[in-house]
Amino acid sequence: MKKVLISILLLSAVLLPVAMVSAQGAAIPQVNSLDELFDAIKNAAVGILGIIVFIAFIYAAFLFLTAGGSAEKLGLARTAFIWGVVGVVVGVLAWSMFEIVKTMIQ
Repeated sequence: MKKVLISILLLSAVLLPVAMVSAQGAAIPQVNSLDELFDAIKNAAVGILGIIVFIAFIYAAFLFLTAGGSAEKLGLARTAFIWGVVGVVVGVLAWSMFEIVKTMIQ
């Protein structure tokens, strides 16, 4: 458990400064219509989902690499990978729901 905590902290230490530097040039988008509002929400959600999925896959890869042939640890790594894939599927479904609602409103 201690190794996982250390790896999460190291990953956060690497990704957080990158996110902070990237955020300095970002401006709040001007929303003039409902269509633009949906696009702004969708873009923000896709960005957040991408970061979460990336971290989930890195975590699963870390678990695979540190399993050392243990069946229990390999099962845990496999489960983490499967939940990462489920996250991708949920994200794609959420994106398609946004598009469906946007189409219905127009």
